[in-house]
Amino acid sequence: MTTRRWPPKNRWVLLAAILVHCTGVVALYFVLSRVGLPAAMVSGLVGLALLKHIGMPVLLLGPLYAWFRRAGRRPRPTEPEDDGAGPVSSAEP
Repeated sequence: MTTRRWPPKNRWVLLAAILVHCTGVVALYFVLSRVGLPAAMVSGLVGLALLKHIGMPVLLLGPLYAWFRRAGRRPRPTEPEDDGAGPVSSAEP
């Protein structure tokens, strides 16, 4: 039985991903300790960025966006023109 070895390219990509992850964790720790942002707020922002990256807002808000686009194309009812004379009364003085 032959053992399957990873190609060298995959090893370098994995090593680079691990280094980027560790560097990001350390940088985030120092930024949080200096700025004083709550971890929950930063986690929420990171989560929103990930959702935006994978396109979840499009899936969730897409039908609402399409409705607004359709509603914007409908002709609006016309209002009577205002001549600037103010309220019109039927009784003349």
